[in-house]
Amino acid sequence: LQGELLCDGTPIEGGSYTNDPVEPVRPPHEFEDGDWHCINCGAINDAFCDLVDGFYQLNNEQDVCWFAEFVSAGNTTVNAKLNSDLDFTDVDFAGIGNRENGFKGIFDGGFHTVSNMTLDLPEADWVGFINFLNGGATVKNLRGDATCIIYATGNAGFIGGSTAPGDI
Repeated sequence: LQGELLCDGTPIEGGSYTNDPVEPVRPPHEFEDGDWHCINCGAINDAFCDLVDGFYQLNNEQDVCWFAEFVSAGNTTVNAKLNSDLDFTDVDFAGIGNRENGFKGIFDGGFHTVSNMTLDLPEADWVGFINFLNGGATVKNLRGDATCIIYATGNAGFIGGSTAPGDI
């Protein structure tokens, strides 16, 4: 391909193909402050949260929302450490992981509490703060209080479901 590419590698209109060895121009992803999606291609910023000793540091609700989307996108074996209590009032949160990409890493809640989380998904299954765990996952030191409400078709709870043993 001759010409420019988007940062995700897809060609920009007007490019042409050749058999000559030409390195296409591929710009870096661009992220605006406070957003973890590339403004050009929508890719998730894998460096949105600090990574310390193999654990993404989750300091607020926005960090947890990023982590949830990051895991659901297929990054299932990552680890996280929660560093503060969370208040999900007016926060659109879908839960961590899904049936196709169940969480397999370590989630250390640091003895912090999740409050005011409402997951109102009456047509969905496997719904929770962590929607779905796959074998080998560890969830520890995490609390949810009585203000958390979860509606689902079935398999709902702070951890929605699991296919294999892990440590909770």
